[in-house]
Amino acid sequence: MARKAVLEGGKREELTQAALRLFLKNGYAGTSVRMILGEVNGEVGMFYHYFKSKSELFEAAMDLYFKQYAARFGAIANDTSLPLQQLLDQLFFLFANTAETYLSMNGGLHWTVELALRQKTLEGLEPCIAAILQRAIATGVLGQPEASVRELAAFLVHGTAGFVHRQPVQDATPEWFAVKKREVLRLIASLLHVNPELLGGMQA
Repeated sequence: MARKAVLEGGKREELTQAALRLFLKNGYAGTSVRMILGEVNGEVGMFYHYFKSKSELFEAAMDLYFKQYAARFGAIANDTSLPLQQLLDQLFFLFANTAETYLSMNGGLHWTVELALRQKTLEGLEPCIAAILQRAIATGVLGQPEASVRELAAFLVHGTAGFVHRQPVQDATPEWFAVKKREVLRLIASLLHVNPELLGGMQA
């Protein structure tokens, strides 16, 4: 028999939100369908009405989280009224705030979920960083790069993430984030051949 059409909203949204809370806390393997159903007082039949498997629900939960994060990031990245330094300041503040939120979750974000979220987040940030680069080129802060803006954005996003995560974030403090911000901005300025002061990279 054909599976019923998946409905948006209602119990499906409730299941996804409950799953996200549990996946963030316990990780993928540590969260069962029964646990998720217990959060919404649901039954197995209801679960399979909306999702084929736990992995499909996991994808939906990760998409939900990313949409919430991307909306916050996009609101900053697309604010053309912000000078470049202020824009970068706000982006780093969002990064630090997000990391602090992860660390407050029962001792930290479960590694299985962290990897999934990190990959989705980085992929989603690429077009936002590309837009910022285009703006920097248009305003004369950055010269026309040899690589395409899209390729450069991907390199900066994934390279910066790798650089930041070389050291564990578990013991991060405001001072740690301040140091990382300076290091990242100076590295980016060096790669793009621009004065670090234009990016705020010399600020304490």
